Amino acid sequence: MKKLESIIRHIKEAGLEDISAQVEEITAVKKDDEKTKVIFKKFEDGDIIAIFPDLPGTRDKNTCESYAHNGQHSSCNKSLIKSLKNATPQEYKDLKS
Repeated sequence: MKKLESIIRHIKEAGLEDISAQVEEITAVKKDDEKTKVIFKKFEDGDIIAIFPDLPGTRDKNTCESYAHNGQHSSCNKSLIKSLKNATPQEYKDLKS
């Protein structure tokens, strides 16, 4: 997994964003025994975001991968993990499926 993350980082640094998106999709397909850490948080307006703290977001080490219904896949600042409230299972069930 670390090798794929390194490849993604190098592709992004080279400015090949469209290829990077394809490689990121491949990293989402993992062996059944491997898990991806995800943290579900809630914005003040009620929107829910899934934050993947172990997946790099951009070249900035303070960012990671995220997903929300309104913005789809994007990067976010890891500070959201501490600044936002935790979402309940009921609140994030639609995002998880």
